[in-house]
Amino acid sequence: FSGAGKSTFLREIEKSAPAGWEFEDLDELILRRHADPTRSLSEWIELWGWEQFRSYEEETLQEWLTDGNRGVLALGGGALNEDNIGQVAQKAKI
Repeated sequence: FSGAGKSTFLREIEKSAPAGWEFEDLDELILRRHADPTRSLSEWIELWGWEQFRSYEEETLQEWLTDGNRGVLALGGGALNEDNIGQVAQKAKI
């Protein structure tokens, strides 16, 4: 779902959201927490491999959900195809 407009949509709904809500893109969070932001996500996936990326994706989603965040977190389309991530999302009622 790269280039589908998730980040653009996220910024648009943020404009009319309740005060105090957070709006994050999971891919951007992964880069901030686990990578040098001077490289693109696709470069990091090439270096890490998909298995490591999916591990970071699940870990970062778990952290975001358990840190008491309130708001909207944009997930890439592949995230929900992963059993572990799908289970985390379902548990959190995403």
